[in-house]
Amino acid sequence: MLELAVIPILIIFAIVYSIVRKAYASQIFTIIIFVITVYLYILLMTSHDNFWMGMNYPDHGSTYYSVFINSSFVPARLFQIEHIPSIFTSMFLHISPMHLIGNLLFLYLLGMPLEERIGTKKWILLFFVTGMGGTFTHYAMNASSNIPALGVSGVIFGLGGALLALYPKDTVVMPIPLFFIMIIRPVKVWIAVGLMFGIETFITLMYPQNGVGHYAHLGGAITGILAAYIIVGKRQHAAQKEKLNYEILRHLAITGELKEALRNIEGEEQPDVKNAWLDHFFNIAKCPNCQQPLEKADTIKCGCGKTYKIMK
Repeated sequence: MLELAVIPILIIFAIVYSIVRKAYASQIFTIIIFVITVYLYILLMTSHDNFWMGMNYPDHGSTYYSVFINSSFVPARLFQIEHIPSIFTSMFLHISPMHLIGNLLFLYLLGMPLEERIGTKKWILLFFVTGMGGTFTHYAMNASSNIPALGVSGVIFGLGGALLALYPKDTVVMPIPLFFIMIIRPVKVWIAVGLMFGIETFITLMYPQNGVGHYAHLGGAITGILAAYIIVGKRQHAAQKEKLNYEILRHLAITGELKEALRNIEGEEQPDVKNAWLDHFFNIAKCPNCQQPLEKADTIKCGCGKTYKIMK
């Protein structure tokens, strides 16, 4: 069934595009999750006359239902080989517009600052590791359940856990509840993520059977904290150990984008963020002499014979 292949293909595309094009995976994954939701809604509209009735009471023989149920994680069928991909595809599915909007907002607001600090490849690895941690925790608590589990919220709690473990004193922009409204403002990581974890733990203890995968959230969070130290560890940045040769960097900053990146490098005091900007600088930098891309290193030797000593 070709319709079933669309979601895995989109996920693989998001991974490959983020790495090859050196794009922010947190942005690409957010877009792909939205695209997958639109794809499912199109399938739903073509298989049911009434959209909302179809969402709540889908035709079990429809293409929509087949794609939805086979892409969702169902604990009772974990060890059926043909359903193993659902461990991953379920992270990209959402059941309602509010479910989607809330998760995409938090994925972007927590995912982007973490990716800026640890890099795209490690961010993608953390995304799937924490998602699996949430999924397997949900399975441990609901092993015989036939109810589909889906959503990226386990990943969100995992990325939050990693951010808390690695950068508790950094500042992120997050929605903060104020009476009956949410305001978006900068707040310390330990406050933002700590509040998330505290509220989630309270709800899990008070309302464990309210239809939300609370154990997946907590499992993702714990996995994120542990995986952060294993996957990222204590990063040793060249910018911390030695002094950057800003004169050479200014020589290489020949475009507006490079000059903007250099200003951020010069003005940043947080070593991890400075290093992230340095990574970005060399993702787009080219040799002024031959216009060939430059690979980040302490001393760069270009194919044209030019040598650039980045560290003093």
